[in-house]
Formats: sequence, C-alpha cells, structure tokens
Amino acid sequence: MPSLSCLPDESVATALFRRSLIGWYERDHRPLPWRETANPYFVWLSEVILQQTRVEQGTAYYHRFIEAFPTVFHLADADEDQVLKLWQGLGYYSRARNLRVAAQRLVQEYGGSLPADRKKLLALPGIGPYTAAAILSFAYDLPFVAVDGNVQRVVSRLFALPLPVDSPQGKKEVDRLADLLLDREHPRLFNNATMELGATVCLPVSPRCSDCPVADFCLAQKLGTAEELPLKSPKRQLRDRYFHYIDVRDSRSASPLMLLGRRGGGDIWQGLYQPLLVETPVAMEPADFLASDSFVSLKRSFPSLEPKGYTSVETHVLTHQRIHARLYRAEADLETSCLDDYPPYQLIMVDDLPIYAFPRLLEILWKKGDVLF
Repeated sequence: MPSLSCLPDESVATALFRRSLIGWYERDHRPLPWRETANPYFVWLSEVILQQTRVEQGTAYYHRFIEAFPTVFHLADADEDQVLKLWQGLGYYSRARNLRVAAQRLVQEYGGSLPADRKKLLALPGIGPYTAAAILSFAYDLPFVAVDGNVQRVVSRLFALPLPVDSPQGKKEVDRLADLLLDREHPRLFNNATMELGATVCLPVSPRCSDCPVADFCLAQKLGTAEELPLKSPKRQLRDRYFHYIDVRDSRSASPLMLLGRRGGGDIWQGLYQPLLVETPVAMEPADFLASDSFVSLKRSFPSLEPKGYTSVETHVLTHQRIHARLYRAEADLETSCLDDYPPYQLIMVDDLPIYAFPRLLEILWKKGDVLF
C-alpha cells in the first residue's frame, strides 16, 4: 500500500485512507456529548472549554455551562463574575470573558445565532481559525479542516514531517496537508475521526501503531520514527515569580470578615479574586518574608496584623511563567484598618467567599492550609 506523501488529493490511496479512517471511527469512538449535537452554540462552548483541557475534565465543565447558560441569550445576560466562577479551574480566563462578550455580539448582530460564515466567526472575540473551522465543520458540516494538537500529531506522522509543527512554516505545512486529506463530502465525520485517532491511538507517547486503522498509509510507521514525531521548537525559558498571599481575617464578629481584592488587567488571572498579595523578586523563607520591608509596610495599614501560620510552597506552571506561592494565614482588626492604602481590596463576609472566582492555585493553597470554604 503506498503512503500518502506526494499523492494528489483524489488519488486512490487518499480515498482508501479516508474510507479506512471514517469506517474505524464509526465502529469504535467515544460517545462524547458534543458529538451528539449539531447545535452551533453547544459546539462552540465545547471547543472553547476543551482547549488546553483534558476531555474528562472538560466534560464536567461543558455540562455545567449548558445547565447554567442553555442558550446564547443566557450567556449574554450573565455577569462576568458568574461566568468566571463557573470557569474556575480551567485557566486561561480570557477565554471565559471572550465567550460572554462574543455571546453579547451574537445577540446584537445575529439574533443569537452563530453565522455559518468563516469571516464573520473570526470577527468575534476569542474565535480564531481553529475554532471557526470546528464550528463550521461540526455544526454545519461544511468542508473546513479543524487542526488541533491531535490532528497536528497525526498529520506529522503520516507524512513524517521534518518541520517543527509549532513553527510558522511547520504549522502552514500541517494545515496544507490536513486540508489535502479532508473528506469534503463528510467533513464532520472526517474531522471527528482524525481527532479521535490522535486522542486514542496516535498518542504523544507510545503510540499504538499496531491498533491504527491507517498504519499502512503512515510514512513514520514505515520509517520507524513515529515516537520521534512531531518535532517541536525549543521551549522558551519560563519566568519565575514569587507570590506571598496573606489571607487576613477578622473573626471577632458574628459574621467573620476577610480581605479580598480583584486582579486588574495587564497580568495573569485578570478579573479573578485574591487575598492580599505581595510579590518578591526572589524566593523567601517565611521568617525572612515576615521580617521584610514588604510585610512591615503591611503592618502600617493593619497595625493589629498577626500571622497565624503558613503553607508550604506550591509551584504552578503557566505557559510562560512559573509561579511559586505560599499562603499565610493572619488575623487583624479589619474594621479599623487603613484600606485606603489597598484600593483594589474590600471587606467581605467569609460566608460569601464561594461566590467569587479564584485562580486554581489559590484553591490548592487554601486546601493545603485547611482553610476550606
């Protein structure tokens, strides 16, 4: 059986490849909820949620979002805090904000419907080439190839691509080859099948080549290089940051108070909430931090501030940053403290804490310190 490399779109090998792949998918695929609907809104939600998210985790979020916002109109009417709280734990919170803003645009400009038009979809906040193609393919069964990480890996191995798939040239070539393979008569089926192949058989590590329905067409399989592909560009060096959260509470009243602030723009976790935060340029042990000028300055605004304990350091890796964070527990007379020095922060009742959206890192630290809510 000839490989797919160097063959034209309508070659016998390409037609056999499509038939083999789709036949395998129809016989044996995971029954995921977003595959059981052509509702463009549900398809859009699933695609945004599943970016950088495992299917097992994303499925629960998908059901929660549909329950909370069953239509575009419900999402458009939601408060940003409500959307962020529901998104909590997924990361990349700009995606949640873009979902809500795009929903508002859809209501205003398209009567609450997602247009079956690539240019119009790309004009919406948070919808890029991949998401637009996925909506057009999965919701409208239009001939657009949807290239996610799974498809990148499959294409790279099929053609033994000698280019890093995350480089501009490599990405362009993967897109070209994927479009060449696309079954234009059955784009929804074909895109689902290619993604399923990458997710369940053509795995990043230890690919199951012996179970692959299209192994006969794979050049990397013939060359014995499947484990080495896809090629990736050298990773960027991560920037280390050192966060010292101080959870300040006032437990004297019948309704205990705590200090909470909302993060501004221009940095990670925009719009999410946090207790007092001090960032230092280097790592510091608790004794050094509590004796530092940064902590002493806090005491000027909170004269009764008294540390009560702290957690071990938790390291949280983002795309280009590595956050090293520790949570300190403290008590203070918050009602007589000088909050003017900390304008983003406000007093809230501890019982109200669950309604606010936090970075996943803070959830982990609170549980570490047995500060549950």
